[in-house]
Amino acid sequence: MRRILLAVRDDREYEDLVASLENPAGTIIRATDLVSAASLLLDSKFDVLVASIDESDCRMLGLLSRLCIPSVFLAKPGFSAIAKPDSLFFFLHFPQEKSLFNPAVQMCLCYSEKMAILEKKQLDLDRMRLIERAKLTLIASKSLSEEQAHRYIEKQSMDRGVSKYIIAQQIVD
Repeated sequence: MRRILLAVRDDREYEDLVASLENPAGTIIRATDLVSAASLLLDSKFDVLVASIDESDCRMLGLLSRLCIPSVFLAKPGFSAIAKPDSLFFFLHFPQEKSLFNPAVQMCLCYSEKMAILEKKQLDLDRMRLIERAKLTLIASKSLSEEQAHRYIEKQSMDRGVSKYIIAQQIVD
């Protein structure tokens, strides 16, 4: 389920943004400023941050960049901010660039989904590496073949009712 954090001070602006979101298909949580938004981001996972910002919020942008969450910042005309080319931020002058709002949010959501897939794949690779390291440890310490080491880990996993990863952790530690 997608989670969008809207950091908007004004009630009317909040209602306009919620109404203009196309297919939000998820949960929209409201924060009244960037400080409370940052606190929520530290406590739980969100896919996208949408925030209305002004000059007083500039100090918070550095912190938000370190949280690595795709963000759409809505600024008043005349506000200028520089985003790094590799950042996850979109700066839109609102309401002039309202037509870009939904595409920016959709790009952020796509990026979040891709990152979640990559994180899962990385976790799977890390687990596979640990299992291979455990096999090598068994080969070296017990003079087993790779096939025997593999069977040993599988049998321990089934006998104890835990994953091969947990058995591999115990062997390596």
